Amino acid sequence: MIPIKTQKLSLLFYVVLSLVLVAGALLYTKHVRANGQQAPPEVKLTEQAVAEVKAAGATAVKYATDFQWVASPTDELSAPGTKVEHLAKCPPGVWGNEPEYFVYISGGGKSEAAKVTGGTCKGDGQPGTLELTTVAAHPRGYTLSSASSGLQEASIAARSTTRDTPPVLNGGKVVAPPGEFRIYAPLSFIT
Repeated sequence: MIPIKTQKLSLLFYVVLSLVLVAGALLYTKHVRANGQQAPPEVKLTEQAVAEVKAAGATAVKYATDFQWVASPTDELSAPGTKVEHLAKCPPGVWGNEPEYFVYISGGGKSEAAKVTGGTCKGDGQPGTLELTTVAAHPRGYTLSSASSGLQEASIAARSTTRDTPPVLNGGKVVAPPGEFRIYAPLSFIT
């Protein structure tokens, strides 16, 4: 009888030992890539993670039709010259410090594309200014809008800066879906 008890004890020992080893292996598992490097831990998918991925992707691809804008400021443009336009909300892609940016002035008098030479707008929906120089007079009731049907604004909004030292400015991607795009001024794209 002793041999039978030893066999049962031995079998029990091996079963328990195997279970302990498997449990230990599961607790101490490293994810390893095919090249032998340790993989980063898996991340649980949360609403915040999805929003962050969408936001990161949103900086890369912009549709020009999403950046067409019109504003009706009340600043005086009755004589040509350097002016400051006050916007209640700076539309996305509208930056006062953009070196080659134009707005279109229409709705009274001779329409024109005016180069923006400064201002506080940062394309963030907050109030701001655009400094520009007009060559024609514009009576009250004029409007400001994109001089490129949103193409330039989408290009500005699509840009991203790397975390390298020094940082590198990337151009992103601008999509011009089917339709008519009126362009009244030069465009500049960073690629």
